[in-house]
Amino acid sequence: MRWMLLKAWPALIPIGIYLLWFGWRMYRYKKGDALLPDTSRPFRLALFSSLALLAICLITYGLAQKPTGKVGYEPKRYENGKLIEEEFH
Repeated sequence: MRWMLLKAWPALIPIGIYLLWFGWRMYRYKKGDALLPDTSRPFRLALFSSLALLAICLITYGLAQKPTGKVGYEPKRYENGKLIEEEFH
């Protein structure tokens, strides 16, 4: 949970904007200035934009990470007449 809040917090922005909008609309509805808000379309928009931002954050975070240690793949090979299995580093 801590990692999610530190690395992928931009994904929470659309949900926060939706909650502010919904609170404002409910306030106006209770005051009698507006009709009851239709929440299905704005909620779906906020949800899908949050998922898109989350994907962008995770891809960006993954690409920005530097590999630690020796990284790579060594295929099978023969050394001194013996087959050496592949290795993942």
